Amino acid sequence: MKTKKRNPFKVIGLVLLVLFIVCALFIAGLHFYDKSSLKKESELIRQKGQLVEIDGKKMNIYTEGSGEKVLVFMAGANTPAVIYDFKPLYNLLSDEYRIVVIEKFGYGYSDDTDGDRSLSTMLRQDREALKKAGAEAPYILCPHSASGLEAISWAAQYPDEVEAIIGLDMAVPEQFDYQIGDLDKVRTQTYEEAVAENDFYNFWMYDMGGYRLYPITKIFPAAASDKLTKEEQAEYKAITYRWYSQFYKTAMFREGLATEQQVSDYKALRNTEKPNVPTLLFVSQDKAAFHAMLGENGLEKWKKIHENYIDGLSNGRIVQLDCGHYVHVEAPEQIASELRKFIDDLDS
Repeated sequence: MKTKKRNPFKVIGLVLLVLFIVCALFIAGLHFYDKSSLKKESELIRQKGQLVEIDGKKMNIYTEGSGEKVLVFMAGANTPAVIYDFKPLYNLLSDEYRIVVIEKFGYGYSDDTDGDRSLSTMLRQDREALKKAGAEAPYILCPHSASGLEAISWAAQYPDEVEAIIGLDMAVPEQFDYQIGDLDKVRTQTYEEAVAENDFYNFWMYDMGGYRLYPITKIFPAAASDKLTKEEQAEYKAITYRWYSQFYKTAMFREGLATEQQVSDYKALRNTEKPNVPTLLFVSQDKAAFHAMLGENGLEKWKKIHENYIDGLSNGRIVQLDCGHYVHVEAPEQIASELRKFIDDLDS
């Protein structure tokens, strides 16, 4: 008896149909899991710090310790749980110094905002928030990553408020030359244009919960730091997942846009004489991060631009660290030791 030949196109069609159904079920399951997890995780989030009103919104300022020197910790871009992210370091320092952690709009326990997120706006808001929270200048600014640009601008515009800068692998203006190029030729962008350019990615990664597929601790090492309790680690993750679920709608997303005001602020900073304040720069060895940021030989460029920044300062020093970009998480003991020596020398 002859066997009936199968139509290969029908077989291929059936396979594709099965694959489509499997993918659809997986995506639907991931979406359901994400939304149900967000609801459970929201119960872990407990506000810590002082909420102050700035521009009609609530910004969170966390303080501990009571020393004469005021250390102001400023998060790098897209670091959701700021208070916990810096804890491995400031926990070693709060016995001697007054610790202040700024959570900009869209970060940690602060409100989100759809207002302007340019460098000048964030600097104004942070200064106002500190004063309303009772943290009086002068400050020792401790910026991580992108906040280095704000710290430099702060010291340049308001020198009486900044006693020193302690950079935690912080950004410096010269990196624009590698990362952005000629600022006069940058194509400015509105929020709507930026979102429209990434509609597909935003939908799958954030709206549908695709971010759940990548371990948070690979991006934010503090989420697994033994300097945090299990409860704090869980809350760190809860805050981060909440942020991921709506990232492209947040103030953090807007910070990274090349708006006209942002580009104008960057130009002004690039052309401003660097403030001659005591400066201690901790520089990491995160080759992968700086290759992604600055291109080929990124790590060497990162080291060089920090050496150039220190050059000419009357009191400037670099400490090379053998760790990743989140230096305050990966090398807190070494940083705390060097930081204490540096601050002691300020008054000598």
